[in-house]
Amino acid sequence: MAVTFLMTGAATNLPELLSIYKLIGKRAAITYNVGVVGMSLIAGYITNRLLTPGFTPYLNLSASRQAINVGGKLTLASPALIRYLCSIIVVCLCLYALWPGLKQLARKAQAALAVLSVLPW
Repeated sequence: MAVTFLMTGAATNLPELLSIYKLIGKRAAITYNVGVVGMSLIAGYITNRLLTPGFTPYLNLSASRQAINVGGKLTLASPALIRYLCSIIVVCLCLYALWPGLKQLARKAQAALAVLSVLPW
């Protein structure tokens, strides 16, 4: 299955798909992506059949639950104050990044209101 992920990694990378879209167009980008994903799935299927004959996948819920519990124990638990502070910092950074666009949108809205106030209703 790893072969499939290695082959489709480039086809499922959004920046690469956007670059392909800009270079060769929408139709060719879709054709490229469908071709790469399709061929990757076929290669993965053939690889699984050749390397693991008779393999039957199954879902072991107890093992999954155990792995989730182990992962939960390994995560860093931070105090609530630090979590809130980090959340505020992230929101401030988002607002800082969006601020020029919001100012431009406010100017356009103000200009539209000025035009509407001049019109006789």
